[in-house]
Amino acid sequence: MMHLETIKNFFKKKQSIPFSCIVGSGRCGTTMLAKMLNSHSMICVPPELQILFEYSDNGPRLYEIFKEKKNKFFGPKDFMELIDVRCPKKLSVYFDYMSFFEKQQYPIHSFKKLVNSFYSEIAESKQKKIFIDRTPWYGQRIDIINELFPDAKYIHMIRDGRDVAISYARTPWWHDDIGQNLERWHAEVRQIIDSSNQFLHPNQMLQVRYEDFVDKPEVELRRICEHLGVNFEYSMLDTATHVDYSLYRKSNLENISSEALKEWSQSKNIPTFKGSRYAWKSYKDFDFSALPEHINQSLHAHGYEK
Repeated sequence: MMHLETIKNFFKKKQSIPFSCIVGSGRCGTTMLAKMLNSHSMICVPPELQILFEYSDNGPRLYEIFKEKKNKFFGPKDFMELIDVRCPKKLSVYFDYMSFFEKQQYPIHSFKKLVNSFYSEIAESKQKKIFIDRTPWYGQRIDIINELFPDAKYIHMIRDGRDVAISYARTPWWHDDIGQNLERWHAEVRQIIDSSNQFLHPNQMLQVRYEDFVDKPEVELRRICEHLGVNFEYSMLDTATHVDYSLYRKSNLENISSEALKEWSQSKNIPTFKGSRYAWKSYKDFDFSALPEHINQSLHAHGYEK
């Protein structure tokens, strides 16, 4: 007969690790934050995964597969192909997900159990105790995340929408029209806040302003660590310990960054880049003085001057 303590330890090992999520509008500093948090001795933040669910017609992910009952016909190669196609990074370089799917029992019936075990194994492979997914658009479907991880903690990175709109314009998969980009920023930020109020307890969501973060990273990291329930570690401010997510790129994205940002990324002298704060003030190709009232209201609600 198995000893009671052994049984307890067995089930303890089978429990999923704590999950957190970094959400935002995109182009709002989530990569910078992820690098710092990943340097914490307890926190694993892999490259952006984008595998949970579809957003803005960008193709079905795991959620859609299980919702449409296609999981009954999926074997290891099907799941591997899905992740290879949908994840924008070379995840196999970071984590051996092929071995993970090869050892599962098929068909896989539970979306929730699959995601929990997948995330747990990624973290365990890095000897970490907390898993954080940095896929900004997950904030648009907090209802789905809440079903998977009802106790999850969220970090909402928010940045001045005018700077986000400019950064969007340099990004090939977003619009080059500043006005449309501002509308997207407004809609996505509002959706995160509305969903948070609808589905989460107040202590599950922490809002962090990009401008405050780059100006006083230690202060903001201490807030974030308290939110996550871990001690602050100075290693997070040491650029020598930061993961280089560019190692996992599938394509060259050099052209979407300013020269100043590229120089900062290469120098690695300081943990945050301040050069793009309030870049809209010197931007000559759009008149930010005549914005729609709902955009001005959103900016003002988050402490940004009109």
